[in-house]
Amino acid sequence: MGRRIRLLTLYLTLTCGTLWISGCGTRTVYVQETDPLRLRETIRQAKIWVRDGAGAWVASEADLAEGWYCLSGPSGPKPKGNAPKSPDAVEPSR
Repeated sequence: MGRRIRLLTLYLTLTCGTLWISGCGTRTVYVQETDPLRLRETIRQAKIWVRDGAGAWVASEADLAEGWYCLSGPSGPKPKGNAPKSPDAVEPSR
């Protein structure tokens, strides 16, 4: 009985270790900042920044539809004024 438990423990350890090392089938692909991306599926309630009528940046949410292209922002100097420096810079509206 003791040998059986040791073999079962060894089997479970090796199986879990193999799954952990393999990443369970996930893969990371790094994309250069200048490359456009095309969405493979719709993203519901994505947190985005938009400009209001006065030109101020406002936190918002939107559904990004499958097939849309996403581009990075301009790579020049950072905008001045009330543009948020990070998503934490503006408190979300409730």
